Parts: sequence; C-alpha cells; structure tokens
Amino acid sequence: MPNVLVAIVSCHKRRAWVSAQRQTWIPSLKCDYRVFIGRPDNKLHADEVMLDVDDSYECLPAKVKAVAGWALTHDYDFLLKLDDDTYL
Repeated sequence: MPNVLVAIVSCHKRRAWVSAQRQTWIPSLKCDYRVFIGRPDNKLHADEVMLDVDDSYECLPAKVKAVAGWALTHDYDFLLKLDDDTYL
C-alpha cells in the first residue's frame, strides 16, 4: 500500500483555520497528514511541522518546496498539498 501524505500548508496567523479542519474533515482521513508552518515557533501542535523557511506569504514557494523535501525524506510515495482554507 502506498505511503500517502496530506500536507496542509498554513502560517501562524491562520491556525484557527487549521483548527476548523481538525474539527471537520481531518478525522475521516485514511492516511497521514501534517500541518506545515514556517519559523519561528516553539509551541507546535502534535500534527505540526515547523519548516526552516519564513512564514510570510511571499515565501510560500519556498515553504511548498520544503514540504516536498520533508515528504521525500520521510519516505512518502504520494503528496497531496492543500492550503488551510481547503475542505477535503
């Protein structure tokens, strides 16, 4: 069975949006998921990954590239990148 990751790209300012995802569709996932935010943060939720990139909107391309690298280094076969305003 393939190793699938749903990657939710977010930022510090929009954590409430991810909270809504956690309360709605995330519990029904049948695969792994992680929430990816930029630096800095010292209070991560259990499902969050802090990437070594700036958390600003302007650095979104670097954040998405870092998400892909993280998925590769953690042996995922497939990656579905979503934003924090997505309902799956």
